[in-house]
Amino acid sequence: MLVLLILAQSMSMNELPFIIYDEGSRVSAVRASTINCSGTGITCTQDAGVVTIAAAASAVLAGQITDDSLPGATTTSATLVDLFTGSYTQQKAGGYVLVLISGSIYSTATNTEAAVSVTYDGVAASTEHRVFMNPLTTHTAYSAIFKVAASATTGAKAVAIRWRRVSGSGTLTTNSGDSAFITVMEVN
Repeated sequence: MLVLLILAQSMSMNELPFIIYDEGSRVSAVRASTINCSGTGITCTQDAGVVTIAAAASAVLAGQITDDSLPGATTTSATLVDLFTGSYTQQKAGGYVLVLISGSIYSTATNTEAAVSVTYDGVAASTEHRVFMNPLTTHTAYSAIFKVAASATTGAKAVAIRWRRVSGSGTLTTNSGDSAFITVMEVN
């Protein structure tokens, strides 16, 4: 009888053992009774009986630059020119950044195609995102993600949305109804 009492006291009824899975695959046949979340960029959440542990990709850092009103910007340039420029403080040296942009523009003529792209610390993205505008003076939304090499040094970095007219005769334009958003994410 004494043996049963010791066994009953060694495991609380509130400590139900966990089965640990990684992306749906069982990690070990041994059950765990405690979860310890530690380290930079590690978070734990619990929803009823499910615990989720998330790790940021090398503790991804992000910042957003916003301009809710871009009155009077225009271009007919066939080469990329700055539409909106801001500053981001880079926290880690090297790696790369993901620059996410969104906003809206319009054309003064139908059947006009524009391209948007970005620069980060003077380095241009190697791709463009195309925007076709058929209706006259209709604000057309754009959004794109660009991968650009990060600077080898930390500190303030200029980041810009750039635009150009690809085809058509319209003047690319913004007014107080247009906006621009830039989000920079550092990935090392």
